[in-house]
Amino acid sequence: MSVVERGTSDHRRGGMVGTRWFNGLSLLINSIAVSIEVFIRRDFGGRYIGAQAVLAAVLIPGYCQAWSPNDAFPMVCFYFLFLGAAIAKAIRGYLRMRRGQSDHTRYSGRPNVLTTFPRQSDDKAKKYVEPMLVFIAGMVLLHLTPALALYLCVASACLHLSAWETEKWMRKRAWDMNDAVCEQQDIAERFRGLRGE
Repeated sequence: MSVVERGTSDHRRGGMVGTRWFNGLSLLINSIAVSIEVFIRRDFGGRYIGAQAVLAAVLIPGYCQAWSPNDAFPMVCFYFLFLGAAIAKAIRGYLRMRRGQSDHTRYSGRPNVLTTFPRQSDDKAKKYVEPMLVFIAGMVLLHLTPALALYLCVASACLHLSAWETEKWMRKRAWDMNDAVCEQQDIAERFRGLRGE
């Protein structure tokens, strides 16, 4: 069995079991993460803030309903700040993309903490530094505003998971490119065999 045939049969066997469930969970995690990212990052890709921000705009009011009006007030303020920041960053990202200044249209933004910690890589800042700082902010606010504090703690986990998912996806893409090279080499050998070379 050739490389191409093995890869194809393995893909069919693996199927898409749980893909919809995973995609839904991923959208939920990214929606909560983007509600924080708009405050702690800049220079987003033109297509990054989209469906996930819309879902966050629906989820946050639902979360506010679970708290008493006094406890929910800081969360309501956060919600309106989020809406303003998300719209502004989405427009700015779109304009950057239209001018050709965007590296990747789905770029999740440059972390602001890189100005304070310039030796950190973009990936490490997103995966470790930002979630830790957001979690600390949540713990500091715990006695002042429990609704916002709990949201920040959950959002810190979502920031970490979102960065981890992006890294995993990039690694998968690299392996897929490697597989494509192997498959093309196998097909080229078969082609040369057909031509009698």
